[in-house]
Amino acid sequence: MLLRRLIPRMFHRRLLLLAALAGASLAPAMVQLTRLTVVRHEASVTLAESRLETRAWMPTVRGRILDRHGRVLAEDRPAYRVAVEYTVVTGEWARSRARQLVRQQSRGRWLEMTEADRQRATDLVEPLFVEHLDRAWDLLAQRSGVPRSEIDARREEIVRSVERRREDYARRTRERELAAIERAGLKATPEALRAVERKALAPIREQRVAHAVLPGVPDEVAFLLQRVGEERTTLEVRAGDPAAEVVPVGATIDVEVFPGLYVRDTGEREYPMEAVELSVDRSTFPSPVRVDVPAEVRVEGVAAHVLGWMRDDVFAEDAAARRAFLDRDAQARGQSVVEGVDLGEYREGDRVGHTGAEGALEHEMRGLRGMRTTRLDTGEERVSPARAGRDVRLTIDALLQARVQAVMDPAMGLAVVQPWHGSSPGLPVGTPLNGAAVVLDIDTGEVLAMVSTPGVTRRALREAPETIFDDAENVPYLNRAIAKPYQPGSVVKPLILVEAVRAGNYRLEERIACTGHFFPERPNMFRCWIYKRYQTTHSAQFGHDLSGAESLSASCNIF
Repeated sequence: MLLRRLIPRMFHRRLLLLAALAGASLAPAMVQLTRLTVVRHEASVTLAESRLETRAWMPTVRGRILDRHGRVLAEDRPAYRVAVEYTVVTGEWARSRARQLVRQQSRGRWLEMTEADRQRATDLVEPLFVEHLDRAWDLLAQRSGVPRSEIDARREEIVRSVERRREDYARRTRERELAAIERAGLKATPEALRAVERKALAPIREQRVAHAVLPGVPDEVAFLLQRVGEERTTLEVRAGDPAAEVVPVGATIDVEVFPGLYVRDTGEREYPMEAVELSVDRSTFPSPVRVDVPAEVRVEGVAAHVLGWMRDDVFAEDAAARRAFLDRDAQARGQSVVEGVDLGEYREGDRVGHTGAEGALEHEMRGLRGMRTTRLDTGEERVSPARAGRDVRLTIDALLQARVQAVMDPAMGLAVVQPWHGSSPGLPVGTPLNGAAVVLDIDTGEVLAMVSTPGVTRRALREAPETIFDDAENVPYLNRAIAKPYQPGSVVKPLILVEAVRAGNYRLEERIACTGHFFPERPNMFRCWIYKRYQTTHSAQFGHDLSGAESLSASCNIF
């Protein structure tokens, strides 16, 4: 009887134990189900809904830049450009693809191979992909009609540009990290220095994106190359190939006909008044260079410093600046953001205003893409049309700008060292003199012309950028009118005199001797211009020490 009563109890306990175990095993699933259906219900529905929609983008155009009279200084022209991934431009793609194939062929042996064995196997396979890349570049030259030599030159230019940026990033990173270590009062141990070097040598964004190899191609060429970018082919390993030591003879490898090739729809920026031909009246020039016959001049790079230029790469700072612009401008945000998407956001391949008006007015001139949203389940479409960027008008008079640039051309004789200057030791006669000129409307203060020499031309920016950005002596890219500090010169002397009187440091009846040099024991420093040039003084010239009025009339440095 006792045994008969114990068996049901033991059975019930086991059932309860099994039920508890089953409940415990199902608990995570029930918790997840509750989280998805209750806690994250709205987010899950939104995600599911978003996957039922596709978005297509429609191109826009950038706003124009006009001068004060409405002349077009910059405008967009519809165009296509051909971009290629940086690893393909450098040829590193062949090495990477070869190593990937070796790893696939070795299967489980890859982990057992030494790095030397991996490198040797990769060396054997790499020529297969190098030859394929070489054929791809030949195909690009053939289909585009651009000589292979020009394409190769463009590739070299891209690599030089990226390497400059990489070296600059590495230098700035080292300086920043070492300064942080010093501020923290830490020692620059070998481990810390290795960590700094790892950060400095990390790949930069420009090494991971596609670069424009052909910046502006006709529509028919763009469509042809777009098909090339979508095509695939096979590489076959033949007997006698070095790769046959790693890959079986007869094996085929599926690859793109042209790896990493993209054709992008993008407007080309044009500057209609880049070059202007005009006649310069030289009859009022200083007598040594005065000529009664006008000079017929072709001025290139008109207002290039003022207008600035574009770049083809989007930086992280650009996206941050765009967000900040929308945060502070509610009206722009209302026009730009549709269904939670900024129609003006930066995407890979976009052009960005980098300097001058192009950079300063980037957000005003940037257009908004069109967006077409399609429901996959119903076929319903919603369309937000594209909006062109806003035109901007400068106070510059383009023809006056060209005329001032022409006058400041060294060929006119005014902006070169002349025999009568007498104050430029070490500079041979005829040496070009860099400078700047600004013409203002005295009633409104508006800038009518702003010239900086040496100038910049679009052709040089496009074909020989090193002549602009690598010239450390003349620094052509610098707008000297606004971006370079200069000593104020003699125009500051009346201000100093007035402040000295106001502060009680000088009385108007006082006289001060011009000694020729400020420090009695240092006659070669802080000199008066008359002493520097003629080895005399203004006191000697006037026959007495100078009053304030006399010091200003003679522009005496010592006073």
